[in-house]
Amino acid sequence: MTAVSENALSEQPELGDPRLARLIVRLAGPAILGISAHSLQMAVNALFVASLGSAAVAAVALAQSMTLAIAALGYGVGVGAASIVARSLGRGDNEGAGAAAATALAMIIPASAVSVAAMLTNVDWVLAQFGASPVVIETARAYAALSVIGTVVMLVHVVGGFIARAEASARFSMAVMVGSFGLNILLDALFIPILGWGIEGAGWATLIGQLAAAASYYWYFANGVSQLRLKFCWRRAVPTASEIVAIGMPATVTALLSAFSLVALLKSAAASGEAAVAAIGVSLRVLSFGMLPVLGLCSGAEAVFGFAHGAGDFRRLGQALRIVLAIASAYAFAWSGGAILFAPQLLAPFAPDSAALELAIRASNAFEAVFVLSAIAFAVLTMFQAIGAPRMATILSLASQGYVLLPLLAVLPPLWGFDGVIAARTLAEAITCAIALTLLSVRHRAR
Repeated sequence: MTAVSENALSEQPELGDPRLARLIVRLAGPAILGISAHSLQMAVNALFVASLGSAAVAAVALAQSMTLAIAALGYGVGVGAASIVARSLGRGDNEGAGAAAATALAMIIPASAVSVAAMLTNVDWVLAQFGASPVVIETARAYAALSVIGTVVMLVHVVGGFIARAEASARFSMAVMVGSFGLNILLDALFIPILGWGIEGAGWATLIGQLAAAASYYWYFANGVSQLRLKFCWRRAVPTASEIVAIGMPATVTALLSAFSLVALLKSAAASGEAAVAAIGVSLRVLSFGMLPVLGLCSGAEAVFGFAHGAGDFRRLGQALRIVLAIASAYAFAWSGGAILFAPQLLAPFAPDSAALELAIRASNAFEAVFVLSAIAFAVLTMFQAIGAPRMATILSLASQGYVLLPLLAVLPPLWGFDGVIAARTLAEAITCAIALTLLSVRHRAR
């Protein structure tokens, strides 16, 4: 990079900036753009793969499921590392922040390498366990191998991004995401339709994009762009790794549980027919688009939460949470109002037929009606993770996708059919928000 671009990317907002709302928005903007770039890359990738036929589409879906467990591991380590880095910087302990970042990066490489080796030992068997037919296994084999290998460097990208955002370098994290996902799209266009590499070309495009992202973070930490100096410290390694696991494990389990709960939701809808399954899938897809700004806002605010807690400035921490809740709630009301008003127009492009569209509108309107509650719960969860409150984070993170949703799915759909599926998810989000506010009240009284 040139000196100008390097300086531009390394300009980091001061986490102690008294203009708190401005600081949160400055950090959230790049995070939202980066997350949106990822969603765009996945959509474009799906379009290229769709041109290769249904077997290729199924192969990509199954291969991505194989890498989900490893990706969830990286997400958990990233959440834990970001919390420790931000709080250490708040205490003025730059050495501790650098040691935590180094420990996190050191943790993911051997763990992912073992997982990759286990999966590559017998790719066909692993694919079969995910329900792949012999035809799909034949199609997926090369892509799955490349995808699994790519998870090692993908985790460097994931964890590096969490660390960069924790030290308020959201612009660099955004640049890496946009650059790597943009490269992936360009390589998809080159490898699949032009060179005719088929699904294997999609695998190479993804792997090269992740390699570029990992290389960017190596440059970031090795060339003084980051304010952290990554120095692995054996004295700090074990307690730091334990804290990373304690904070990040709920995030890892939640990521895995999300996939399981989605399967449970779709299975419950299947009793009402294929149109019902499609309707749930379509309504959740549109809802996920609406959730992107909330994810970006909370990702940007995480560093502010952790820094304030590390500095012992609990007044600032509370003020930051109120600002995030206000922004998230205002946005959620606006999005859900528009999504309900224009539901037919938003859902129609994704619905396979009129029957599915009619059911999707019913489901979407119910899900959007409680969207603001989901946004509030996620903001509170982000704060618990950032300040290093693993017990409360665990209770909250496992609620909407686990111990609240699954019992409701066992009871309501047999009673009310498709409406029971809708009610189960809607009630789960409402109850989870109530749990979040209760935990927040308990913490406030305890402090």
